[in-house]
Amino acid sequence: YYSTAGKKMYSKSFYDFFGNPELTGILYDPNLVFDPLYQRFIFVMLHGNSSDNSTLLLAFSKTANPADGWNFYEMPFKRINPMVYANKWIDFPRIGISTHELFVTVNIFYNNGGGFYKPLLFQVNKEDGYEGKALRRKIWDNLKTEDGNTPFALVPVSYGHNGNIGPGIYLISSENSGGQKIHLFEIVDEIKNNPWSVSHTFSVDPYEVSGDALQKNSHSGYEIGRAHV
Repeated sequence: YYSTAGKKMYSKSFYDFFGNPELTGILYDPNLVFDPLYQRFIFVMLHGNSSDNSTLLLAFSKTANPADGWNFYEMPFKRINPMVYANKWIDFPRIGISTHELFVTVNIFYNNGGGFYKPLLFQVNKEDGYEGKALRRKIWDNLKTEDGNTPFALVPVSYGHNGNIGPGIYLISSENSGGQKIHLFEIVDEIKNNPWSVSHTFSVDPYEVSGDALQKNSHSGYEIGRAHV
């Protein structure tokens, strides 16, 4: 962590941050969002890249100062539906928040490079996370586009500035390698009210995956780009 003045306040590896010695697989794809309504941080990342250890990791800061500690949660992917997800794992997490909830999307892939299966959406009560309680959640595993197809990836859309939206949230999906359609999804209402989903498809000018671009001031040559949406 750094202060607004640029002073380093905290530095640990991801493994030390989560503090679970059983997390021995790869840790990757960190996502962080600040909740302006509750003045808290939410941190999400993934562990493992096979069905044996694929896990969604969540951390909710206890105050507006991340140095005051976090509440940690782990969601092993294979426990969600052992029969259906026995040979699959999750990748590409994206997060968004509404007034009372956190939304995390991931892509499901088959083991050993077997390809894409479908996206998955976690709808989580964020207040439970701030208070260190068991998380109330709903899992969406069968969202379809307006024409009945499976989207490649879903990206939750938060308010974007100093505010919140809700109940529910919007999600966007584009075609995997380029196309002429954009898919809009809406999760209507909160977990406690038995939410439902709505999808719309819009025709747009043709688009394709962007080229790679070097990150400014990088000394490692790390490349960014190829953002899906």
